[in-house]
Amino acid sequence: MKLLTSFFLVTAIVTTSTVMTGCAGPKVVVDYQSGASFQGLNRYAMSIDTDESQSLSLTDERVKQAVMLFMRNKGYSLVEPADAEILASWHIKQDKEIRREGISYGLGYGIASGHTGIGISFRTQPPATEVIRGRLVLEMVDPVTSRVIWSAESTEQLSEDETPSAREAEIRRIVGDMLQEFPPSS
Repeated sequence: MKLLTSFFLVTAIVTTSTVMTGCAGPKVVVDYQSGASFQGLNRYAMSIDTDESQSLSLTDERVKQAVMLFMRNKGYSLVEPADAEILASWHIKQDKEIRREGISYGLGYGIASGHTGIGISFRTQPPATEVIRGRLVLEMVDPVTSRVIWSAESTEQLSEDETPSAREAEIRRIVGDMLQEFPPSS
């Protein structure tokens, strides 16, 4: 009896941990140019696509501050673009999603005789709304060739209904997950 109880306990633990870890995929997808050398790079600059008359959005400012924090912690120095060995750039990749919320009704009727039958049904659908959500993409660009040499894309979408401090913490966490993979190990 004790052996049977131990077996069920071990089975429950293994099943629970498999389910818990199986649902947790990678938080970021990283890609880099093969053959690109990341050795000896220690100066970077921000490459922000804004008009000089235009100010940074709150999200852009949060991403910029997070990139500066993690790059400084990795030993990189922020310099002017003319002196940079790499340029840090980012954008929000927009994903469209159709949401249907509400109640759906259905009605069906059928008749049958012997081995044959016929039926008809109708249903209503709740109204659809298009929701645009964003995922952060961070890129490191070679300033000489203007080509992307390293890229990280978040697999999770940025929250839209958060407080300012929660958004800042979320962006800092996502950027930290991304830059944990920079520079690539091989």
